[in-house]
Amino acid sequence: MGSKATSMPAMQRTLFRLSTIALLLTASALAGCSSDGPTTVGGNTPILPQRRMICRIREAVTGESQSSPAGLDIVHLDASTTAHASVGDTLRVELKMNAGTGYQWKFLGFSPPTSTPNPLTPQFDTTSSTGETVPVPTGLAGGPVFCVFEFRAQGVGSSTLNFALARGWEADTAPTDSRTLTLQVR
Repeated sequence: MGSKATSMPAMQRTLFRLSTIALLLTASALAGCSSDGPTTVGGNTPILPQRRMICRIREAVTGESQSSPAGLDIVHLDASTTAHASVGDTLRVELKMNAGTGYQWKFLGFSPPTSTPNPLTPQFDTTSSTGETVPVPTGLAGGPVFCVFEFRAQGVGSSTLNFALARGWEADTAPTDSRTLTLQVR
């Protein structure tokens, strides 16, 4: 009997702690994506690993998409993906790769090239065609990272973006992986 008396309060404390943590995570998730944070030189709001996690929790709890109120749409590409954006939105394409392997995602360009103005403007260094490397929060050295490319939706229209994963010094070798994003800007 004595062990039941001591284990019951301990179990109640554990349940109380777990419910408090769940409540705090839910409150953070509901408020986490709406706060205005620092901006980059280009005026875009960065997504920190902690904020990305909060946005994913919020999406799971509320069923809302990963589009933030500030117009930042995050896209993780399959082999071929179609997405939609509104004029003025910033589209953030995150492509996963492993650090330290020599492989790098590159933006190959828009296809097909059109004579009409493209509805998207790249928000990264187009001379190297490489995006920003952002670590995936795993704590592992040489672990996975995201190669991030941001585009600003400037006008209504459609555009196809092409990306390839390759080593820079292996110019004569076919890319290891490629991804295509078709974007409709409304």
